[in-house]
Amino acid sequence: MTAGELSVETAKRCSEQARFAIQNVPFYQEFYRDHGFQISSFDDPAAFTELPILEKTHVRENFDKFISTERTERNSVISRTGGSTGEPLKLLRDLRFPARALEWQLFSWWDVPQHGHFAEIRRQVKGVSTSKVREILWWPTRRFQIDAYSLTEESVEAFAQQWLKTPPSVVIGYVGAVLEVSRRLGQLGYDLPAPQAIATTAAPLHMGTREEISSLLGAPCYDHYRSAEIPWMAGECQEQDGLHILEPLRTVEIVGNDDRPASVGQTIASDLTNRVFPLIRYRLGDQSSVIEEACRCGRPFPRIRSVVGRTSDNLKLPSGVVIAAEGLTQLCEEHIESVRQFQIHQKSDKSVDVRLVLRPGAESQRVVQAISDKLDGLLKHEVPIQVDLVDSIAHVGGKISYISSDA
Repeated sequence: MTAGELSVETAKRCSEQARFAIQNVPFYQEFYRDHGFQISSFDDPAAFTELPILEKTHVRENFDKFISTERTERNSVISRTGGSTGEPLKLLRDLRFPARALEWQLFSWWDVPQHGHFAEIRRQVKGVSTSKVREILWWPTRRFQIDAYSLTEESVEAFAQQWLKTPPSVVIGYVGAVLEVSRRLGQLGYDLPAPQAIATTAAPLHMGTREEISSLLGAPCYDHYRSAEIPWMAGECQEQDGLHILEPLRTVEIVGNDDRPASVGQTIASDLTNRVFPLIRYRLGDQSSVIEEACRCGRPFPRIRSVVGRTSDNLKLPSGVVIAAEGLTQLCEEHIESVRQFQIHQKSDKSVDVRLVLRPGAESQRVVQAISDKLDGLLKHEVPIQVDLVDSIAHVGGKISYISSDA
């Protein structure tokens, strides 16, 4: 399929999903008609990108109204997420669509064999009964897991022993947790069989972190984009040069502050496979940018840059200027050889702290001064900046908040 053919097929599916929603979902019947849309509007594929954007509050406050007429007890299951605000968000998954097919699409790009085993580094270790069911469903492949919220020496040891017993073809997990487990395995002296690939999510995968994980585990480390609401939206190919959007089953749009299409801005995603609880043009709150050029791999899928942070993580200056996280993630791009990790935090008084983890041999005084000067310019010389060197950056359950603000 060419890029043009893929675009046409995706537009067709977008129109079909919107038409289905306005006919079968109470929330969209009101929402779209209040904004001047009717069933015939979707005869024009361009109407889809004019639809009003769906917010998390819409879903949180109108759960029952999002349930479609196709929903049954057998074709759906409840899914919950705490979300970036910590407030519970409940939705329904459509069991008729095998979302794992998208997972395997990415795995095939990374040369992960279909019979390979999986090691998972994330939260919510499954219970015994669920694990038994998973063993049956996934046989002869096996999946084993370490809880990212409980990384102890004992749990890492047990994880390593399972790794030796069942060498995984792919390791999947939160960026921070994968990094920490990799370091601990090295500290404990384990020389484990290398997987075919490592897949990280839940935080930006910066170059230094990617290189360290790959070095410690002996395999390429790939970024991919997923959320609790819409799984498996985009992922890297072996070129590791941006995320391919998994059209025609998912769409990811980039919009600016005016909610119009933009080259840099917020991610707006649509799940074109869920017909029991449709999420259409749903604001995830992440930020990214469009890649216009075709990928060297030759695949027709459109691309975006790696997701860099939440809208709530923008920094706010005393003058009222908001500094987007998109620009701040490039703070250390000129010092990749020296900086392994960084973290920016704005306090309630609007002052900014920067924490740096440097590589061995880095000229610490020069790097600290250069980064401090660059950030001072980006922040318009309006707020005090403190740059500190640290040995590591903490995570919560494997999720590292690279840019955060209390202001």
